[in-house]
Amino acid sequence: MSRFATSTPKTKCSNRKIPINDFVIKELKAEKQRQEDYAKLLGNGYDKSHNFIVLTVLGKPYVNLSAISCVANRLTEKAGLPHSTIHGFRHSVASMLDDNGVPIQDISVLLGHESTNTTERIYINHRKTAKETTIDTLDSASK
Repeated sequence: MSRFATSTPKTKCSNRKIPINDFVIKELKAEKQRQEDYAKLLGNGYDKSHNFIVLTVLGKPYVNLSAISCVANRLTEKAGLPHSTIHGFRHSVASMLDDNGVPIQDISVLLGHESTNTTERIYINHRKTAKETTIDTLDSASK
């Protein structure tokens, strides 16, 4: 049986407000409406005790990784994005922001890192090093 637990964020910086765009707001409202429709349809069979954004059709939190991945796949497909893991979204956001000139300090705050070193070391430098290695490999192959 799967168990579900919540806990406080790892660091003080992890507890933050994250801005979202109009598309995300629209989709969250649609998800809320979907939940309200299921709650109305199922009556007492719908669990109204959880205050989460995305729930199962019975109003319960998703507790296994494959179910969470299915939700993520549905949402990314609807948004026209390539497949990604949940954590992969963080890397993608950091990469897109860095590619578009957003200062590392701002990216770090958005990701909830206490230090820009974490953002740079794990999210940004790794990607830049991988790109350089790829270009070096292509360069060597063309000689």
